[in-house]
Amino acid sequence: MNETNVLRIQNRLSTAAQQTLQYVWAVIPLAASLLLQRLEHVVDNRFIGQIGPEPLLIHSIQYNIFLIGQTIGSVAATSALIFWKRSECLTKQKSLLTSHAMATACIALIAAILIYPFLPWMAKHFGVTPDWLSIATMYLRFGLILMVAQAVYAPINAMLVTTGQETKSMTNVGLILACKFSLNFAVTNLISDPYLALKFIMLGSIVIVVSFMLIALRQVWFRAQGNEVADFREIFPVYSSELGTAAIGMVTPLLFGLLIARI
Repeated sequence: MNETNVLRIQNRLSTAAQQTLQYVWAVIPLAASLLLQRLEHVVDNRFIGQIGPEPLLIHSIQYNIFLIGQTIGSVAATSALIFWKRSECLTKQKSLLTSHAMATACIALIAAILIYPFLPWMAKHFGVTPDWLSIATMYLRFGLILMVAQAVYAPINAMLVTTGQETKSMTNVGLILACKFSLNFAVTNLISDPYLALKFIMLGSIVIVVSFMLIALRQVWFRAQGNEVADFREIFPVYSSELGTAAIGMVTPLLFGLLIARI
């Protein structure tokens, strides 16, 4: 092997290493923010457990739905990371933003519609007592709205990272946690009625997540370049393959929970 070929291989390896490092640095903040989002469940458990064991059981059922929303959102987040900085997409970023957000919202809504009729059955299967069945069904129904909001937030959060706004991404998630902590603390200390407390916690969670979703959307929109329309047919092969993988991730925790509840 001559010296020219050796230098060529070294340059290729150097370029590949740089690209890998750039990808890792892009993924780390996104992974960190997703982990922080999971802490929402820890915060909720901390305070809902104070209300009583039945509310904690109801919220644990809702967590399975929460995971479905995050999994749906991760599909669009992965797709956005792949297409956002491609040379042919630099003039189509605003269209990429809207198309990924809308596609995610549609898929999450379809999932919510499919899950909706089974909510009373799920509550019974997980062992919710008859006295709490109506409030459990209400809590899970509002939880579907939260699931859709969480799903849409994920790709927008990924685009914050791709536009170099990692600090804002982490700050937004941190503020969501702080707001939920404050909400739960106030509800559990000021409202003695457990039924009313659960309603306030869920409705407050929806308001908080939707508010920060809109804030993140605005932050990405002002950094996005170009108004050309992206052809979703070019995105669909990547999006659909990721969705197929995610479908397994969506169903697995729910089936596991249902089997455990049956035991």
